[in-house]
Amino acid sequence: MTRPDKRNQRTEDAIKDALLMLLQERSLRDLSVTEVARKAQVSRSTFYAHFNNLDEVRERVVRDYFESLSSLRAQMHSQGSCLECTDRQPFCTSLRNTKKFRPLVSDPRFIGEFLDTVGKSNDLYAQALGGTFAPSTIEALRRFQLYGCYAAAMGARTDREWDEAQRAIDDFIRGGLAALRQKRGLG
Repeated sequence: MTRPDKRNQRTEDAIKDALLMLLQERSLRDLSVTEVARKAQVSRSTFYAHFNNLDEVRERVVRDYFESLSSLRAQMHSQGSCLECTDRQPFCTSLRNTKKFRPLVSDPRFIGEFLDTVGKSNDLYAQALGGTFAPSTIEALRRFQLYGCYAAAMGARTDREWDEAQRAIDDFIRGGLAALRQKRGLG
């Protein structure tokens, strides 16, 4: 009974990996299910047994990327640079260092898709701020942090520039959360 689950997972992983490999060469709209299936060494019918279309594969890859990251909570409670958070990299660091997900994170549509995925996750801002802000404000804070991190990570020209910027961003986020908590009488 366990065997088919492992085989299904291997097949899905092969399809997702094939999509990532092909995205290094062309955009999603320029790919076909046939190409992805061929690259994954599965038939079209096998592809459709696992996914409805290429957009669904891409959504799963975005979710896989999200699940590969350290939690925002771990990042906020680390001392110094969030490079020390856990063995799983934080979002900002991973954007610069990822090899596997490079074609995904380099696509301008990525950040919007990623925010949709994060929006479904446990919310650090709501927890840290004790529910003292409206949900729309919490969402604005999340978007500010993630869009800003994405823009800074993708825009830094050198690793040295990025290392300095990342430390400043980490301090900025921690300081901002602390100031908001203090203003609301939470700490």
